[in-house]
Amino acid sequence: MENTNSNEYRSAIVTNVTLAQKAKAEKSLNIQMRYSEGVMTKKAWIELQLKKGSTVEQGTKNRIQFNRIKYNRMGGGIWSNEQDEYEKKCNEIVVSYKIYEAGKTSFYEITKTEYDYFNSLKS
Repeated sequence: MENTNSNEYRSAIVTNVTLAQKAKAEKSLNIQMRYSEGVMTKKAWIELQLKKGSTVEQGTKNRIQFNRIKYNRMGGGIWSNEQDEYEKKCNEIVVSYKIYEAGKTSFYEITKTEYDYFNSLKS
């Protein structure tokens, strides 16, 4: 009997977590932004891009773009490892999400929530 109560408790926690995640995603998508098409929510813009025939892509990029001036101004050598830490950050790979407009090679970088929403509309 205790086992069924613990299973119910776990499922209640999972349900609450998924509801919280959905609410957070909805809040993120309802933020208004200024686009070339006008001021609209991220959700409306994603839907508009889908109608236009845009595509999304998941890729990778470096966490930080290397800046030679910034690097040269940092302490380095025997007494400091600041430059080494900066190089590690620059070489770190992170996931990025892009939306390509139909017929163009340029792209907009979007969040994972926007990427997931676009894919959910597609299917």
